[in-house]
Amino acid sequence: MGNVRPLFPQFNLVDYEGPAAIPVNQGVLESDAEKYGQLKGQLLKDALIAGLIGTAIAGLVSGFGTALVYFAGAIAGVGYLFFLSVKTDTLGSPDAKFGSSVSNLRFALPLIVLVLVAFQNIVGGDTELSLNNIFNSVTKEQFGAAMLGFLTYRLPLFLTQLFPLVGESAGMVLPGSAGIAMQMAREAKANEGNNKGKKANIFDEDLTTVFVVSGPAGTGKPELCKKLIEDSGGKLIKPTYLDKVSNPIVYEKLESRDELLQVDPTGRYALTKDSIFNSAGKFTSEDGEEKDQIIVIDADVKLTKKLTALGGIRLVGVWVGLDALDKFEARLDEEIQSGKIPIPVDETPDTVRRSKIRGIVKDIEYGVVSGIFEFTVLNDDFDESLKQLKSAADYCFD
Repeated sequence: MGNVRPLFPQFNLVDYEGPAAIPVNQGVLESDAEKYGQLKGQLLKDALIAGLIGTAIAGLVSGFGTALVYFAGAIAGVGYLFFLSVKTDTLGSPDAKFGSSVSNLRFALPLIVLVLVAFQNIVGGDTELSLNNIFNSVTKEQFGAAMLGFLTYRLPLFLTQLFPLVGESAGMVLPGSAGIAMQMAREAKANEGNNKGKKANIFDEDLTTVFVVSGPAGTGKPELCKKLIEDSGGKLIKPTYLDKVSNPIVYEKLESRDELLQVDPTGRYALTKDSIFNSAGKFTSEDGEEKDQIIVIDADVKLTKKLTALGGIRLVGVWVGLDALDKFEARLDEEIQSGKIPIPVDETPDTVRRSKIRGIVKDIEYGVVSGIFEFTVLNDDFDESLKQLKSAADYCFD
């Protein structure tokens, strides 16, 4: 009817004292300020060092004159960082406006370098000083050297961001146990400050070696692993499994925590971290030396990922596959026809085959990019594949 009324005629301001103040931890504040000061000093020092290195290279390549121009540009780059820190230091303070004004001088530094180079050229040459020809006297080589020198300050900034990525990627690039060892070394170094008085060294740990045979379905891994263990003479063993019937309380406890690494199709037996560590015993080698048995695990990709996240183990990985996708399809067809792969009521053999192939392709992608497999076996011939697998297993005893 046109009678517009506010939902609340007025706000209740009785006893309102304004927004609650955020508590500030002075210790943390002082610590952050100290870290910021160290970072700022490190950036300026790195920029200066990078400029000196670039100057030396410029001198070797193009001579003293070009090196001098490059050095002037590098000093301007250090000055750019300094004035930028002035703006950062005064941000949010009463001097913010003054700091912003002073920091704007950084934009004039490259121009000042070019003016100095031009002035040097005019003083040392026959050209008279005038506003019309002051920049014309700067050669292309000098301009390039000055700008490269100025931009040198960006190089340590870029490398500072790149090194952590390279460090993390290196563990992925290194194969198998080497990559896992590097990852553990990084974690030990990160935890070193939290364990005062204790030496963080991964090699002080008694690692359990686990021989992981992984790969897509349809490659014959189970048969290879079974024969490998049978022919090892007690050197290689299967892990023990937790029995749900004999240990129901432990089983349910680990299941509720999602700590079961793998469960067999019956749902009765499960692979756990403790069952891996408690499986290995001792055997006597041919030279009479007592050595630890090596645990062999036939693992799909899902289990392999869980094993890489476990601490206290040294993984030696073998990837078992086939050299063509057609061979995967042929083996899948055999298993579908034999009934090893059941066909759900709402699906057809063709849809099941396509689904399995998609999973195989995804598993192969993991095998290629994960970097945890030191050996690859293409199981076209069982006897030859077994021979290669035995050679890989010998690596566990090195």
